[in-house]
Amino acid sequence: MEAATYIQSLSLVANSQLLTVTPRRAAERQAALGLVRIVDIRLKISPMQVGLITRQSAAQLPAVALFQRCFADSVDAASTHTDPG
Repeated sequence: MEAATYIQSLSLVANSQLLTVTPRRAAERQAALGLVRIVDIRLKISPMQVGLITRQSAAQLPAVALFQRCFADSVDAASTHTDPG
């Protein structure tokens, strides 16, 4: 099933026998409460593209620079990750 937000879809799924696709962390929180059960299905799909936008004046801040490096590293790691299964 599909809803406007993953929070809505999790709520609907928790009160039915429907399935939905949602961010894993959100599903894990609901599963920990016993509201849903995670069905682990590996899909051969490409991750969606993401972007990082900052103010030009904030680009020199150490915290912003660190976040940008970590963000780029995580994107690089995700793009080189291969699924063993």
